[in-house]
Amino acid sequence: MNASTYRSAVALAFAASLGCGGAPALPTGPAAPPAAQAPVEKPKPIVAGVPGEEMPEDETPVTDIPRKFNSHDPIQGRRSRRQAEGTNAFGLGTTAAAGFYAKHEMMIVAIDHANQLYNPQHDFEFPKTQESFMKDVVALALNGQPLPKIPEDEEYCYVPEQGEIGLQIRLVPGSPRSKVAAGTTPQQAIAQLGGSLEPEEPAYVPPTTQISPPPADPATAPAAAAPAAEPAPGEPEGGRDDAGNPLDLRERAAGFGGVSPTDGLSE
Repeated sequence: MNASTYRSAVALAFAASLGCGGAPALPTGPAAPPAAQAPVEKPKPIVAGVPGEEMPEDETPVTDIPRKFNSHDPIQGRRSRRQAEGTNAFGLGTTAAAGFYAKHEMMIVAIDHANQLYNPQHDFEFPKTQESFMKDVVALALNGQPLPKIPEDEEYCYVPEQGEIGLQIRLVPGSPRSKVAAGTTPQQAIAQLGGSLEPEEPAYVPPTTQISPPPADPATAPAAAAPAAEPAPGEPEGGRDDAGNPLDLRERAAGFGGVSPTDGLSE
């Protein structure tokens, strides 16, 4: 083996030893925690064409059992009422909430009044179907103006057995919040959920046979009569002297034969 071949073999052996051993491993520290992901912001609902706040819940819950419709049920006005809560400032939210409330309250009063007028005009009976109620009472009361918009899973209804209540509201049967199947009538929902078709009556107040006068005002009550003053010591009582004789001369003369000391005297 010549010198050049020997040097080449040594170089290959040295290179092979380096390749098999590999480079020394560097010390590693604790694993870095994963970067926290930013919370995904839920997109705001579009209100009047711009992003707005979520729809507040109704103050009076709506269930499958119908209840009287009130002025807080419509969608319009809920955000204004929430904005006006907890403040006494007469700002835009307070003004808008009051305006919507007045508008809806006037609608309810008009519907109730029309329903009471319908009763005596139809042999003292209320409408027998929801279609008749909506046509002959609601449409006439609102003069063709539509009812306020309510959430999609709620609906207006009328229960003939509760005709005096008038316009009511309930959940749409089969909707996510509803507990009854789609197509369930208000009467069936009331029966299934343990409600009653009988309208609530006011508590009985027994009549009174005697009206008690209102309590007297101490400031206006007449003052009690002062007790009679007792005579001073030594003062004769009843117009008589200490011996019991009348102090009046005429009375004393009458006691002595009826002759008065002044008889016969001219004026």
